[in-house]
Amino acid sequence: MKFFLATIILAAAVSISSNCRAANATFDLSTFGAKCDGVTDDTSAIQNWLNSASDHTLLRAPAGACIFTAALTTPAVGVNFVSIVGAGPHTTTFRYAGPSTSIDLITIGNGSASNNGWLLQGFQISSATKMTGGAGLHIKRLNRSEFLDVIWDGQDGTGNLWNGVWFDQIDEDFVDGFEARGQNDALRVNGAVGSGPKAGLFLSHGKIAGSGVGIRQGGAFGGLAVDATDVINNGINVSIDNSLANEGNREVFFGANSNIDSATNGPGIVINDGIAGAMTVSLAGWIATGNDVGVYIQRARGAKISISGPAIWNFKSDGVKIDDASAFVQISTATLIHDNGGYGVNATSATDLITPGAMPRANGQGAYSPLTHISSLANSSGYQKFANGNIHQWGIVTFSGAANSILNPNEGYPISLPVAFPNATIQSTIIATPTGFANGAAQMTVTASPYDRTGLYINLVSSGQVSNTQAVKYDVWGY
Repeated sequence: MKFFLATIILAAAVSISSNCRAANATFDLSTFGAKCDGVTDDTSAIQNWLNSASDHTLLRAPAGACIFTAALTTPAVGVNFVSIVGAGPHTTTFRYAGPSTSIDLITIGNGSASNNGWLLQGFQISSATKMTGGAGLHIKRLNRSEFLDVIWDGQDGTGNLWNGVWFDQIDEDFVDGFEARGQNDALRVNGAVGSGPKAGLFLSHGKIAGSGVGIRQGGAFGGLAVDATDVINNGINVSIDNSLANEGNREVFFGANSNIDSATNGPGIVINDGIAGAMTVSLAGWIATGNDVGVYIQRARGAKISISGPAIWNFKSDGVKIDDASAFVQISTATLIHDNGGYGVNATSATDLITPGAMPRANGQGAYSPLTHISSLANSSGYQKFANGNIHQWGIVTFSGAANSILNPNEGYPISLPVAFPNATIQSTIIATPTGFANGAAQMTVTASPYDRTGLYINLVSSGQVSNTQAVKYDVWGY
């Protein structure tokens, strides 16, 4: 299977490179005076070479270490179908050796207009200078482009890049056969806030290691798809947040052949997107080993999160931790959550939006925290059970009556509770506001009092007449 995939990738690379050789013009870096001998400062030569890029051109770099000491940029806008091709990712290196420590080393685009259909292939970007900011490669509004066999510092690099590669406001870019590493983020991606490019980054056959954060999806972006990629030995392996663009993310997919492994400082995966809305996160790969939580759902307003990988295990804290009660979390029965130091699944506030999978095993604090929803009980209304034995009940009741009167749903009789309902006093009852009053919609106040171990009175006081029988959904939490 690996040979088959490799053959496809090689065939694609040969095809793309062949098309580039048939382009309008080919420019060899050596003809601009670059020595690429690891000693000579080739900055001017490399910049002039990049300036030669125009539509349908091929820029070819030789084997060797091409030294530069100042920031490099490609033509800012309106240049399409450009190929920058080296002799191989371990053969051609663009190595920064300048004095500034906080610049983007190489930049494509200016962030205000798009470039389309580029190919970057067969080279490495590294730094001899210890960086404190910037990125090895900053890609701005580069759309429908491909990156084949490119290394941003990588496992055998110097470790000096601050951020490895930054995909900034891009659309439909493909990365295959790569390595990334950065003191801060190895690979980061974000979309444009409001209108502008914000979807589609496909990563495969790569390794991201030795960084502060392995992959950061930093806001306003959808369609990050990762598979056949090892994200390992980073402080936090994956962070989904809004740190780069103040807009919610939309889709994140980790395929069955992805590995999220050995986070050194923080969670294996953290979702901290408080403005996400309807974000979808699918985690279908291996998640293992770390000094914190396996999957930490810190903030994920209304997000739909599916966990279906084979295992979440060997974390010093919880396997899955859920702080945001608004997140829908579905865990597959095929996912084994085991041998974590905390809970297998830890909901820190009561939520009925968790669909648990197989029973977690051999976790230090137990399978589930007390507030974790663990099962549903079939009924004409509905019940859900929590690890602490409590029950959440919901259903529909009807009522009608005159203005300013106490209205008694269920004809004044108590609403029955299941036998499994806890014996503790009911703390809260949430009633949806009904509509359709004779004098228009009106606010209602709600009181609830425990009846006995099997029933509950719900009273409603209306500021307007309820001339037609109304239906209202009620929710009762057993706390």
